[in-house]
Amino acid sequence: METRLQLEQSIRGGLVQLGRTGVGVSFTVPVPAHFSVKASTSGGDIEVADIFGVGDGRTIGGDIELVRIEGRVDAVASGGDIEVQAGRGKMSVSTSGGDGHLEYVDGIVNASTSG
Repeated sequence: METRLQLEQSIRGGLVQLGRTGVGVSFTVPVPAHFSVKASTSGGDIEVADIFGVGDGRTIGGDIELVRIEGRVDAVASGGDIEVQAGRGKMSVSTSGGDGHLEYVDGIVNASTSG
C-alpha cells in the first residue's frame, strides 16, 4: 500500500485524514483553514474537512469524504464512494464502482459515477 500526502501553505484550522480500514495505518494532519490539499491513496480512504482552498484527491479502492469544503475540488475514487457535505465552489467529483452522495452543495458541480 502506498499513501502519499502533499501539503502546501499553512495558516489555521482544518483536517486531512488518510487511512485504510482494518490495516491500522492512518494519518491525521491538522492544517490551516486556508489550505490546499493534494492527496492520493491506493486502498485507503481520504477525508478532508473545514478547508478553504484547492483540493485534489485520488484513491483506488478507497472512499473520499469532503466536509465543509470551499474552493476548487477535483476528486476521483476508483472502486470507492464519494461523499460531499456542505461544499461550495467549483467541484468535479467522479467514482467508478462506488456511490456518490452530495448534500448542501453550492456552486458549479460536475458529478459522475459509472457504478
